[in-house]
Amino acid sequence: CKKKKKKFPPNFFFAYLSRTLTLIFILDENNQSEYKMQFLNEDFPSSISKHLEWTSPGTGGAKTLDKAVEHVLQICANLDSAIVSTKKYAPELKERVPRPKRFFDIVEQRAKDPFGDHLKWMMNLIHDYMDLPPDFRLRECGTQEYEADVVILEQRGVQENNRLLAQCALHLRQYNDALLINDTLRMVDAYRSLKEFYITKRTMTIDGTDFFLLGLFEGENPQIFITCPDMLTPCFRDFTKDSRYSVVAQAGGREVRREHMNEYLEDLTGKAIDSVQSLSHREFRAKITELQEKAFFCSKLEQRHQADRRSRNTAASIQLLCRNCFTPVASGSDIKLVDNVQYVNINPDFKRHYKVGEQVILDRSFEDWEPGCRLRCKICNKEWGFEIKYKKSALMPNLAIKNFALETPDGRRTVKKWKDVPFTVEDFSIEEYIEENFPDLFN
Repeated sequence: CKKKKKKFPPNFFFAYLSRTLTLIFILDENNQSEYKMQFLNEDFPSSISKHLEWTSPGTGGAKTLDKAVEHVLQICANLDSAIVSTKKYAPELKERVPRPKRFFDIVEQRAKDPFGDHLKWMMNLIHDYMDLPPDFRLRECGTQEYEADVVILEQRGVQENNRLLAQCALHLRQYNDALLINDTLRMVDAYRSLKEFYITKRTMTIDGTDFFLLGLFEGENPQIFITCPDMLTPCFRDFTKDSRYSVVAQAGGREVRREHMNEYLEDLTGKAIDSVQSLSHREFRAKITELQEKAFFCSKLEQRHQADRRSRNTAASIQLLCRNCFTPVASGSDIKLVDNVQYVNINPDFKRHYKVGEQVILDRSFEDWEPGCRLRCKICNKEWGFEIKYKKSALMPNLAIKNFALETPDGRRTVKKWKDVPFTVEDFSIEEYIEENFPDLFN
């Protein structure tokens, strides 16, 4: 349900679900809203209905009524369903999903924050060392805007073959995370997050940049600036009957603002549902049809654009580089798609570029494959993915593309998901794999 507004596959799945369920929006006496999926088919899988039964429509990030109404209509369009009930089900909602009572415990802002100040001082040292590009400006440390900046900066470093820039940006993101934790939890929690990050980095040093960054943390250890073990604590919402929760926050701080914003959005969601319910049946169906047709054509257009992107380059013209050390390790033509899920490297020479680590343990089993060991770059120890044993015979590296950079005829780039790579990945054939790797079996 969290993906009710995302692209394929959830919305297409929900289109199927719409033939077996009715969408029910509910407003309780406080104008707070949920929606329930009432299954018309008693044989519908209970494992799915359990997860889909309750969720909140929210506003989809909208802060105005018009946009919130669009969001509610879009959910109805995605589910091909109508709102069939309102306050009738409020008692059931209150019994099934109790609303905890909220209290604010306002604490005084720290008069001094030597730990946070020291982290910012260390970040400024990294700023000076990295020689920030003149056309790039970093916003205030300890904010989500700063985090967005350093994410872009890391990508730029990779694209420009500037490892110093990429690694400094990566470390700055960890320091910024620590500042955010320090602002909302405890200093010791913030320090622990940094310490755990640098424990992994000790095995990944390959050049002067790594030694500088690791040496900075270990030489200017911020642990000595931790002055108080009990600072701010987060709020935990308990949805049991007669429950309550306390928001512990600084006066005027981001936690208080966030809670007040949540209150506003809950009220806005209720008003948006009221507005949709006030539409006539003809108006409602016209808006839903318009949204569904728009989604259909946009999906077709996106599929065409994706096909165009993948046809621009041959797989053999693309090189995969380790995201951390920039070492070329594979060709795009080495990658095959297994059962439309895993992207594996079938080139036996790929083994010389990685080392195997600990066994991967998953909380479920699969019919055609099982996990093997984790894979790490032999040069810098960057994690790449893990082995899979397919049909109990083929042991292959299963790679996460976010851990690699792509060298293309148009320049270097990074992608988060395999669907965004600028070349076509061919399907894996177990017959061809066995014939190429075990030719003796056919003699």
